[in-house]
Amino acid sequence: SDEEDDEETNFEDLKQTLAKLDKMKDLASQHVKMHTAQRKFVNSLIKKATETRELPLEERVVALTQIMAQNGALPTLRGEQPGKSYYFSPMTQFIHGIVDNATQKMHAYIWGEGLADRGADNIVSLLYWDLERRGLFKSSVGHLVLIADNCSAQNKNFCVLKFLMCLVEAGHAQKVTLIFLI
Repeated sequence: SDEEDDEETNFEDLKQTLAKLDKMKDLASQHVKMHTAQRKFVNSLIKKATETRELPLEERVVALTQIMAQNGALPTLRGEQPGKSYYFSPMTQFIHGIVDNATQKMHAYIWGEGLADRGADNIVSLLYWDLERRGLFKSSVGHLVLIADNCSAQNKNFCVLKFLMCLVEAGHAQKVTLIFLI
């Protein structure tokens, strides 16, 4: 009968839905395990950085976290202002931070859209400038750890990866580890 067919269809739909939920639960559990293992690994590197921060640069682990903050907006009174209120055309401000995990000190960088964009070249230049400001080019760093808070597939990260490889090739770092947190 039609009623039995409907019950059988509903039962099959329920079985499929439960199977999908089980698969999603397994994926979520795997994600949590991966996150926990990664966090444990990162914490061990940060601990090494803290323990070695007074050693000569060649023997040090330097663990930095790169933070790509959300863009900010700044009121502007530029000539192309369409109205009497500055809210009509705010000026975008790019915000980027690099934290030394051993000292818990952050260098924050903020620049306006009129100065430069937030492209790969500018991020690599900023990272270079930050490493130079921290004195990491005086001799070769033993182990440079860069922890990124964004997605590994973003274009700027391919450029950062190439830059880090160049640091090793040029002798500025003996070893580099790049970590993208999940």
